[in-house]
Amino acid sequence: MCRSCGLVFQNPRPTLDETARLYAGEVYRKELSDAVVDERMEYFLRRPLNALAWLYDQPEFAERFGHGRGGKALDIGSGWGGALLRLKERGWEPYGVEPDPRCAEYANGRFGVPTRAEFLTEATWPDVAFSFVFSQHAFEHMLDPLAVARVARRLLDREDGLLFVCVPTYRRTGTYAWSYFNTAHTYMFTHRTLGNLLARAGFRVLRHRYFTKWDREGEVWVLAGIDRSRGATGVPLPYHDVRWRRQLELALVPLTAVAGTLWRAVFATWLLLTRPTEFFATSSRLKLLFTDRELLRRKAARKLRNAATRFRLQFTRAKRLERPS
Repeated sequence: MCRSCGLVFQNPRPTLDETARLYAGEVYRKELSDAVVDERMEYFLRRPLNALAWLYDQPEFAERFGHGRGGKALDIGSGWGGALLRLKERGWEPYGVEPDPRCAEYANGRFGVPTRAEFLTEATWPDVAFSFVFSQHAFEHMLDPLAVARVARRLLDREDGLLFVCVPTYRRTGTYAWSYFNTAHTYMFTHRTLGNLLARAGFRVLRHRYFTKWDREGEVWVLAGIDRSRGATGVPLPYHDVRWRRQLELALVPLTAVAGTLWRAVFATWLLLTRPTEFFATSSRLKLLFTDRELLRRKAARKLRNAATRFRLQFTRAKRLERPS
């Protein structure tokens, strides 16, 4: 944890080469066959819906882009293209950037959305002025999220461009916050640490929300606009936190995991008994428990293999740092 701002980060952090190998399809999505991707597409398409619905309820967003007034939108870390399709359905002209070439090819082929297979730089889409930049579950994976946020600011329209970032969080979540502390996540954010990062990149936070649902872990959503005062020197960061509070929240993560598991079990049982259609519609994994246990078993085995691979990668980095120079 940073003693100054409270940002939680992985230590040792991965190298640029390790990050490239992890997200180029070699490790992170190695076990996902085309059949599994097609089966999970329902989840990929459902995942951005809550965030997009919240965005259109925010006056800063609705005044500029409501009623189908979307322009060009960029999805950073677009994955298999679920958010790209949802943006397209709402009238946007979406573009994607995704380091995994297999994901980029899938989004291009299935949804017809231009997607670059690379990490975002100013050279990614040099001739496109974006009105909106969207990113869901990507900033926590980045080696240098501040640099990416600065690129996003330069790519945005200077008059009314907006940025939305969704990341997992350990704060205010009663579910599986502990599961986010893994080797694929270089950083763990709260609205304060993410807000300070975006402020350093030249943004001003307009709205934020903590979001938790019974069938998924906790997230923090941040909507930000361009802050022209950030060009001046000596402008203070917008958020400050008490150190003991951050440490206490981290210490309570294992307890929230236990409490969250019990809460999820109780709520899932109630939902299954009272609203079975909604129960199956919101949890593809639980649906498989009743419809295709063999596929569920294969998916669980795949997750364990991926976790083991990531652990070996983390162990290798730790051993490398222990070696005398």
